[in-house]
Amino acid sequence: MSAIVEKQAELADMQTAKSIAGTLRDISAIKMRIIREKFTLNSMFYTEISDLYNLVKLHEAHAHDNDNVPPPPRKQKVLAVAITSNKRFYGLLNNNVVDAFLLYAKQDSSVDMLVVGTTGKQYLYGTEHERKSTYMSFAEDDPTPAENKEFLKRVSGYEKVVVFYPSFVTVFKQEPVMIDITYTTEPKQMSEEKIQDYIFEPEFSQMLAFFEEHIKSLLFNRTMLETELSRTAARLMKMTGAEQSATEHIGEKKRELRKAIESLSNIRLLESFSGLSIWRTK
Repeated sequence: MSAIVEKQAELADMQTAKSIAGTLRDISAIKMRIIREKFTLNSMFYTEISDLYNLVKLHEAHAHDNDNVPPPPRKQKVLAVAITSNKRFYGLLNNNVVDAFLLYAKQDSSVDMLVVGTTGKQYLYGTEHERKSTYMSFAEDDPTPAENKEFLKRVSGYEKVVVFYPSFVTVFKQEPVMIDITYTTEPKQMSEEKIQDYIFEPEFSQMLAFFEEHIKSLLFNRTMLETELSRTAARLMKMTGAEQSATEHIGEKKRELRKAIESLSNIRLLESFSGLSIWRTK
């Protein structure tokens, strides 16, 4: 009898787990739809503002090339940033981002390393990269405006800041990508087609100051929005898998419970026949 009670309790736990997984799946689906609508709503605006920022950087670099006294060459300060979450239930999403981040950093030992989020810090724990990296985290996975400013202040001393984050491909696929939020110019980018037929006012220094203060923040928010979209999609698939697994375990527990009940019924039936047989012999 105790075995039946135990299996009934296990079955009830599995049914509760399935209900929780199903609820979290539905919440993730609703949240993903909302984020996706926000992500696609101003997609063209973000693309155009990014192109404009890049264009200003190209023209500013081209203007320096045309100076009679070009600035002396100096080594560029580069920061690599890995965006990871504080929470879990995202599968290998965070690990893949950190792996791509480490692969980039290994190519140049002078690159400074910043890891955002507790899961990234835990992933590097005990490795040679742990002491080479600096860390910060937001109160939640999605930064507040104040935390956004703090992040941009922290990376402001670098000429190039490359951010590794999970990109949304489909609901079933998210992959790590890299974006240079400073839009560092490369010589091959400065074609005549890109630097002609434009007149910029006011001075480049004022325009770049505006971009550094406002547009970079806007583009970083866009990156974090896509990160949240990817995480929500990953959690949706994780909860869907958990619900399916719970369904399978529930089926197994029901079969075990049925066998235990049948076994108990057979034992009681045998006891009844045994008692009847003893009564008849008397």
